[in-house]
Amino acid sequence: MMKARLIDGLSYFCTMNQILPSFSEKDTILFIDDECLLCNQLVSFILKFEKNHQLQFASLQKVKNYSFFQNLNQSTVVIWHKGKFFTKSDAVLICVDFLKIYFFWLKLFYFLPKPIRDLLYDLIAGNRYKIFGKTSSCILESTPLKERVVNFEKD
Repeated sequence: MMKARLIDGLSYFCTMNQILPSFSEKDTILFIDDECLLCNQLVSFILKFEKNHQLQFASLQKVKNYSFFQNLNQSTVVIWHKGKFFTKSDAVLICVDFLKIYFFWLKLFYFLPKPIRDLLYDLIAGNRYKIFGKTSSCILESTPLKERVVNFEKD
């Protein structure tokens, strides 16, 4: 089995158990910066327009002590999906799979070359606090969402 190494923008071939025990390849978990207002709005948007409530959520701040996440830039959205980690524009586009059918047109962004998509992602992510601001109350702590938030407690 391949050892996990974090390089932004690539998908990673490793099992979740190597990184965070007790999760399987069937789980889909979106890791967000819980201080970022844009990330909180992304979660709100997903909750409003998702089709089947299968997506789970987690805070990047709560997993930063795990070796896999230590070198990760906190401005990077990460998703664990079908046994792989995806970051940046790939992670955002995978979220589209969980939205209602009338958002299928967002899949057209896959036709942009990945370096261009990730450059746009980096421009927005690098300025997200200036443009959208920070929040002290994370959406992941809201009562209706608690059952879908994955808490990672390191022993």
